[in-house]
Amino acid sequence: MSTQEHIIPRSWWKRFLAQRRVKWLFGYLSSLLLLALFAPLLSSDLPFSCEFQGKEYRPYWNPDQLVDLAQPGGGTLSLPARQVDWHSLSLSTSSWALIPYQDKSRIDHRELSPIGTQVLRNGDRLSLRYRHWLGTDQAGRDILALILHGIRITLGIGFLGILLAGIIGFTIGSMAGYFGDDRLLVPRYVSWSLVPVLLLGLWGGFLRRSVLFEQLEGINWWGTFLGSLLIMGLICGGLWTLLHQFWKRGKQSRTYLRLDFLISRLIEILDSLPQLLLIISLGALLSRDIWTFLLLISLTSWSGVARLVRAETLRIRDADYITAARITKIPARRILWRHIWPQVLPMLLIPLAFGVGNIIIAESSLSFLGIIEDSDSWGSILSEAVHLRHVWWLPVFPGLAIFLTVLAINILGESLRKALSMEQ
Repeated sequence: MSTQEHIIPRSWWKRFLAQRRVKWLFGYLSSLLLLALFAPLLSSDLPFSCEFQGKEYRPYWNPDQLVDLAQPGGGTLSLPARQVDWHSLSLSTSSWALIPYQDKSRIDHRELSPIGTQVLRNGDRLSLRYRHWLGTDQAGRDILALILHGIRITLGIGFLGILLAGIIGFTIGSMAGYFGDDRLLVPRYVSWSLVPVLLLGLWGGFLRRSVLFEQLEGINWWGTFLGSLLIMGLICGGLWTLLHQFWKRGKQSRTYLRLDFLISRLIEILDSLPQLLLIISLGALLSRDIWTFLLLISLTSWSGVARLVRAETLRIRDADYITAARITKIPARRILWRHIWPQVLPMLLIPLAFGVGNIIIAESSLSFLGIIEDSDSWGSILSEAVHLRHVWWLPVFPGLAIFLTVLAINILGESLRKALSMEQ
């Protein structure tokens, strides 16, 4: 088998950047990243500088600065600048951010349409400077500010999630492809693996249910005892059988770990389960914060990466230069690092690019269903539009942002696939 057949052309990145649409896609995604980085500067309900009652204030730069407010019954009340509603004050001069509203600002600008004149509940009309360009929701929050600040959560979950899933899938897939079922030699003391299996069974059957035993007596106690004994037997028997199914005895009584068989079955099991249903089920047992679901999404998204890396590693590992390196007793970790991973890594960019879009959709779906608590992503904005059919702009603009972002990422992945192809 020729070595040249396994080498990905070095000019793939030139063909990738030469595509005209790639420049537009990079421009769009770079703009999103810049908007996410400067979101606090672009969207704020604190003026950069203003003059109130003859005194100069810089609320944005100094939010702890005390502001003296006259009270209806007489006297003054001093509040930090961050707690003052600057929109309701008569300011002599003021300098505001591009969007003079914060994403969490709840003011009396409820359900204002982005089309036409925006009139408040008291009959006042908003000037062009304070207009809500994408409207407001039922709580009076500016939709444009919500979308702007939601970029960090949506893209952050997408890129961090696929990065973690890529590391897991790349490591597992390359190990399974290179070592297979007959290359990973293991010590002979694997028979002692029964000890941790018994401890795990004891923990699952009895120790974890110790509180329940204290609350029972008589026949209920014996029923729970027999049930715990059954649980322990199932855990011990299942794990012991499963564990020793993956040992393969070779020549001269050597023992090999059937790593490829184990990982292939694990990938098949993971692919056979609906991802969202699995995440929801596991999330019900854990906390419902955004970081927990980021971990769950990553742990259920690595199978596609592992499958591709395993296939590429299987294709490369029998090349002449890999065989020569193995015959000369070069360590496996060096062969993987110097010869296999550099060839597989460019192909990994394709599933990673498509995976970002899939993770964004998964996170948006979970936020839309209300499963993820305290999420400021675009999916959480969509969830508020379920019971507000007349507020048409509430689902349109966040949905359009999700659609355009996922579409741009998928087209970028298709451009990567085209550039990595061997065809010119």
